[in-house]
Amino acid sequence: MAPTYRFPLQYALCVLLIATVSASTTYEGYGTVYTLSSPSDGNCNFMNWPEAAVTKYAALNAEQWEETMNCGRCAEVSCTDASCSGQSEIVYIMDQCPGCAYGDLDLSPDVFESITGQSYTKLSIEWKFVDCPISNN
Repeated sequence: MAPTYRFPLQYALCVLLIATVSASTTYEGYGTVYTLSSPSDGNCNFMNWPEAAVTKYAALNAEQWEETMNCGRCAEVSCTDASCSGQSEIVYIMDQCPGCAYGDLDLSPDVFESITGQSYTKLSIEWKFVDCPISNN
């Protein structure tokens, strides 16, 4: 009788399902503005970064920071406040925001203005981790 390999297949399917669910999770919180003078100044301490990360960056709240495990990941963020148009932007996680609550992001001024139409305030956002765009540099 030939051996069966049901357990490894079931295990692989469970891992795939968990990865798919966590990748598509949408988080809700508040978006605020902060300025990072250079991507290397963030808690991720990057030496190289995509050109877009200079203006499209975010700081992730401490609870979701996971001891730098989310450094360099990308997130698609949009404003959910009634005053916003619903436009979204992809940001690079470059820093930690210790004062932010779970679901909150500190956003670059360019991204905040792009998704909210406003300069400096605190508005409701939603976001999810996404694959980072490929750049030519």
